[in-house]
Amino acid sequence: MNIDELKQDSRLQQLDGYLLKCLEQEKDLRVVLSLAKDKLYAFPFDKVPLHWVVLHTVCSILLVLNDDEPIETLDVAVMVAGPTINPMQRHFIDSLYSRHQPEIPKEDFKLVEEDHCSDQKFSGGQPPDPPGSASQGDDEEERLPSSYLGITTTDGKRRKLSNGLRSHAHFERPFNLNEKSVAKRSEKNERLEGENSDGDSAKRGHNEIIASSDKLSPNLQAENFASERLKPIGEKYLEKASGSELPRNGTTLFSPSSSGKRRTPPTVITECPDSGIDLLLTFQRNFDTGPQPMVFRALVSDWPACNLWNSSRYLLKRTRGGQSLVPVELGSSYTAEGWSQRVMPFKRYLYDYILSSATETGYLAQYNLFNQYPELKEDFVVPDICCLGDSDDPPIMNAWLGPKNTVSPLHTDPHHNVFCQVVGYKHIRLYSPSQTQDMYPRGVENGIDMSNTSQVNLESNERVKFPNFPWDSDYLETTLNPGDAVFIPKGWWHHVRSLSSSISISFWF
Repeated sequence: MNIDELKQDSRLQQLDGYLLKCLEQEKDLRVVLSLAKDKLYAFPFDKVPLHWVVLHTVCSILLVLNDDEPIETLDVAVMVAGPTINPMQRHFIDSLYSRHQPEIPKEDFKLVEEDHCSDQKFSGGQPPDPPGSASQGDDEEERLPSSYLGITTTDGKRRKLSNGLRSHAHFERPFNLNEKSVAKRSEKNERLEGENSDGDSAKRGHNEIIASSDKLSPNLQAENFASERLKPIGEKYLEKASGSELPRNGTTLFSPSSSGKRRTPPTVITECPDSGIDLLLTFQRNFDTGPQPMVFRALVSDWPACNLWNSSRYLLKRTRGGQSLVPVELGSSYTAEGWSQRVMPFKRYLYDYILSSATETGYLAQYNLFNQYPELKEDFVVPDICCLGDSDDPPIMNAWLGPKNTVSPLHTDPHHNVFCQVVGYKHIRLYSPSQTQDMYPRGVENGIDMSNTSQVNLESNERVKFPNFPWDSDYLETTLNPGDAVFIPKGWWHHVRSLSSSISISFWF
């Protein structure tokens, strides 16, 4: 395909006009795509000039559209372009992916086995749909909040809060959490998923759950939900585990001092006891008075993702069979010797690194999976507390998917972070920004500024090498269960380890 042929194609006129200018000097679209790739690989992906990103994206779309390139060419473009993809380009991308729908396997595997987590999950029940989810049908726009509650902060600023309070126990149909209904729902979901492979089973499963809960009196539903929500998720399981699997909140994963005695007991991160508007007000006060870390038990337990994303078959349905490419980090952590990155199909990553024992750790870390698979965004909503930041920009969303024992080494983030646990369990330890001088920050390594990452490996116990590091005191830690979230203020040092196969979402704001 050359420039003269492209000019005759009406589809080109709907795309970015910058392409025509760039193609004037080159007649072969493949050559232009190659030039664009050279630019992409000459920069870190987040530093590529925007016009080269646009050129690479549009060239990829046109070549795949004309069957001159495989669908994987488009996957690379989507990974690089990220949120810069405009609605018209998204329309073409989705239509192209629809041509390449692979067969979804009938077998289903759990990322976290039921016998391991049956007691710690949110009573096993699948919650009703949050506003704006796909199963609500054509009236989705009417259900989304059209107005906002305003809170005036101590600095006189006016901040917006969603009127829906979508992330808490404020949805239209509370649901019963007794054991019989949980078992029935589980059976229904399995039966529905087996009967239908076209993606509608999850939708019908939601509706049947809601219908069954409506048979209960509203007062009983609300009372059951409220009483269960106030219990820390997983408390029963953690008591049974007796330290063999998961640590209790405040119990460290790391070795004590050489004497075997700890100077001070570990301190748990403060847990917010409130719900609804009271939770938002509590968080606002915390935010305005110098934000401190805070845990929110069951904050996102009403997300359908907390139940559905534990299924390999569901994840493959929502990711077009898992054929699209994703970047995977290989190694124990990004500071480990021999650490590398590899691009592979999502299905291969899921089966080779999550559902089976791989010889090396593979981590799909800090990746905007939802830009590549917008369908996944139907299974969750942005927590309302993310609306309380200083910026009016939408939060930056990233997915974290990996097997047991994936590690994010001790580091800081440039934004406030609401870190939500969707599937599995994670242990988090935090150190205050006031301790930065004792964190032994790294410097520039191989031309990359690594000052946001500590030289200290918490799991190596290198006390002699880093004598000023507060090994035995002055830290906070907790265990996140499915449906929990933790607020990590900007500048706080944090170390994260997966205690099981795990899916998390971070919201930077």
